[in-house]
Amino acid sequence: MTIASPISSLIASPVTIDDVFETTSIDTAAISPDGNDVAVVVQRPVSANEIFGRTSYEVDPSRSDIWIISRSTGEKRNLTRGEEAAAGFWCPKWSPDGKHLAMLSTMPTGGEPRGGNSVRLYLYSTESGKLRRLSEHPMLVQTRFGASLNAVNLTKSNSHGDASNECRKFEENAPFVWLDDARIMALQMPDDRNSALFTQYGLSAEHAQVVKQTLREGVEPTSVVSDTRATNQNTDALKEHAVVLRIIDTRRGTEKALARIPNFPFSGNLDASISPDGSLLAILTPIGVIPPHLLGHDALNVPDAIVEKSFALVGLRTETKVEWLKLPSAARYPIDLLEWSPGGNTIAFRARPDPASTRVGFFKLSIDDLTVDAIAAGVTSGAGEVGFFRRPLLRWGKAGAVFVRGSAADQPESEAQWWQDYDGEASRSDFVFEEKNANVPQRGEILDNNLDHYVWQEKTRTGLYLRSSGSTPENNQTLLVLNKHLANVSWGESRIFEYHGEAGQSLKGLMILPPGYEAGKRYPLLVWVYPGTIIRSAEGYWNDPYLPGIYNLQLFAAKGYAILVPSMPLAREGGPFPQMTIGVLPAIDALVALGIADDHRVGVFGQSFGGFAVDALLAQTDRFKAGVSISGVTDWTALHAGFDSAWSGWGDLAKDKSANAILVERAIRFGTPPFEDPELYFQNSPISHVKEIDTPLLLAHGSMDIRAGVQQAQQFFTEMYRQGKTARLVTYEGEGHSISNSPANVRNLFDEIISWFDTYLNSFADARSFRNDISLAASRSRSARARRVNSTQVTTGNSRATTAR
Repeated sequence: MTIASPISSLIASPVTIDDVFETTSIDTAAISPDGNDVAVVVQRPVSANEIFGRTSYEVDPSRSDIWIISRSTGEKRNLTRGEEAAAGFWCPKWSPDGKHLAMLSTMPTGGEPRGGNSVRLYLYSTESGKLRRLSEHPMLVQTRFGASLNAVNLTKSNSHGDASNECRKFEENAPFVWLDDARIMALQMPDDRNSALFTQYGLSAEHAQVVKQTLREGVEPTSVVSDTRATNQNTDALKEHAVVLRIIDTRRGTEKALARIPNFPFSGNLDASISPDGSLLAILTPIGVIPPHLLGHDALNVPDAIVEKSFALVGLRTETKVEWLKLPSAARYPIDLLEWSPGGNTIAFRARPDPASTRVGFFKLSIDDLTVDAIAAGVTSGAGEVGFFRRPLLRWGKAGAVFVRGSAADQPESEAQWWQDYDGEASRSDFVFEEKNANVPQRGEILDNNLDHYVWQEKTRTGLYLRSSGSTPENNQTLLVLNKHLANVSWGESRIFEYHGEAGQSLKGLMILPPGYEAGKRYPLLVWVYPGTIIRSAEGYWNDPYLPGIYNLQLFAAKGYAILVPSMPLAREGGPFPQMTIGVLPAIDALVALGIADDHRVGVFGQSFGGFAVDALLAQTDRFKAGVSISGVTDWTALHAGFDSAWSGWGDLAKDKSANAILVERAIRFGTPPFEDPELYFQNSPISHVKEIDTPLLLAHGSMDIRAGVQQAQQFFTEMYRQGKTARLVTYEGEGHSISNSPANVRNLFDEIISWFDTYLNSFADARSFRNDISLAASRSRSARARRVNSTQVTTGNSRATTAR
């Protein structure tokens, strides 16, 4: 076994849940037009003064403030100071002249409750130093984490996809943009609807009160009808879900409503792009899901690909007119807007001819005659290029030249490359999209740039650093240091080790040792599982000291446990259940052979797909003394067919709120629905094998889990209960999939996990005294006993250990 160089632990005390709650983050930064000032969104640490429950605590923007930092003097000041009112300020955008800073906020005024009751647009004046509310209308706000509500991508000219109109990278885009020094284009909710930050979890609770009163009165029925004959585009519910386009004049204090645009809230971006001269707004808005039977079994697991969208042009200078376009059959199902041509007479977009197609073509709309033509016919982009994380796909060149990035349609699996369009035909190009040298280290995340100046953040184990870099490293400067308390944490050592999976494949695992680890001493081992994980280095996702709540695995190492994150490769066929042991059990063997893990004190835990993995592992092996399944899937058929747990209050749109069917078929790789292959779903569902589980199991689930409904855990618990087996179910009411809306719930869940493992693992602390009397094979899996005995060889340095299996 080869061990990479450890990340050294420092002094002081092990990390605690309070250290994690004190750890803050930076959403984004915006450099002023003159390059001197930087507006930085800093989230406040968890405290009793805040309001929680709107979304996962670690990404909740309503607990943020905007700081202004001078790059010339280094002066720092909290511009918004929202803590007293429990208000959040985020998404700062400078006016072109740099005299104003627009932002989103939940700041209450008048008789509004502490913490606010909606998200609205605010404006700060650099000349007067005053902050004021610009509009009373709720803003169209994209929710963060998981399945976004009201996803939006509003851009001006050729900034599509640029970080300049993001509120938080990959999670929230700005619903407003400056048109000039005084006017702002804003996307707002109808007055009878609220911002999604308040309705994501709040709508169901509010609707429950309406239902209670309706039942009490006994006059109106409380029925909600879901009908397969209804198309979303014609439902009354969708007519209520719209976006209002407004232009707000910050100097005159006036607002002008331009149009009301339908907007399906559950899937797909509302793309809106302003032409270079500011005269036109192109809109591509989702109007409803494409009927699932038309998508086919190869449907893309991408929100923009499962909805039908409508294309419109809105005049911004003359009398407002919304012109809805009828696209040709080759572009019948548009995906997204790309870029305006430099002259503003053409806008590019991507589309496909039918909903079952997994390849997406390039098209352009001529503004003069509203004709649509193909760009580089025969070149398409595939599933990996669709959606939020795509790289640049199109660039306009000189004299109307246009370049697209994709693959030849007859070679869809070939590596994407750049092509140039010649009168609709494609020719391979040596065009290279070059990025400037930002003098930013590999671990740095660029937040904004202005000419040769970049602002970026770097997360380290001694603090979070906000830095500014110029054209040379000598121009770099540190603007802000947060999370200084982390420098006083004694982190557990992180090591990468190599081992072989059950099929003999070479794999790597991550181990996190307890602070103060003593070589030669065996420790109780906790195995964190998530199918599909491939460990490559000690700097990977699961070893990030900034992970929130129970996902920060250093917390468990701090309690005296060794932590293992094994690689868990997944094949595309056969379903995930039989593959769960492949990378897990050999990794445990390796740590036992190294003398690190106590073979008789091994526990397993995981969340979501990892919760499923826990249940599946316990049904196939007695290797573990205890398990903790968090938000786990136990019945794939029920997950595929179930409504979203937060469906209440959405009327007849409820049937299309869940994205789980496509998630199961594509992301989890079942490849087919349960009505086509019921046996596949049955055999891969832990509920079908619950009789085989003898290991004590803790189940934790949120009542508002939109991924795996709480019924999944309830049914699993009931079946264990009826067999007289050891199980404990902790249901967190009002919580979602990650169980992180309330810090109190995060703390309680952490305590539950530690208590569970302490009970069943540390009670075997004297195991070493009778280790020689117990065969190592006694706790191996039933499936392993049924197979022939083989050996796994691991090496550390020059030593070699062989463990019988």
